[in-house]
Amino acid sequence: MRNKTSIMEVSIIIPIRNEELVIEKTLNELQSKLKDISYEIILVDDFSTDNSAKIIQKIIINNQQIKLYSNKRMGLGGAIMEGINQANGESVCIIM
Repeated sequence: MRNKTSIMEVSIIIPIRNEELVIEKTLNELQSKLKDISYEIILVDDFSTDNSAKIIQKIIINNQQIKLYSNKRMGLGGAIMEGINQANGESVCIIM
């Protein structure tokens, strides 16, 4: 994890692939549970062929706590590692 001046309590990593039907609801529900802590949500798109990335890009326009990274089809393990490499939180949580 990187050293940042503003420390986040938790980084939540979510590897995704073709999740257009559930990603918006998932993010809304997750954020409603995290109101009282400092957090970031790191989505790592593992080469989705649906509209997952477009949906997420619309969401993050108004939400700086959500970040989207693309994985070059390295599979679940590669997506998780990319998320960990991008994490700024004191703790990391992986949701699959």
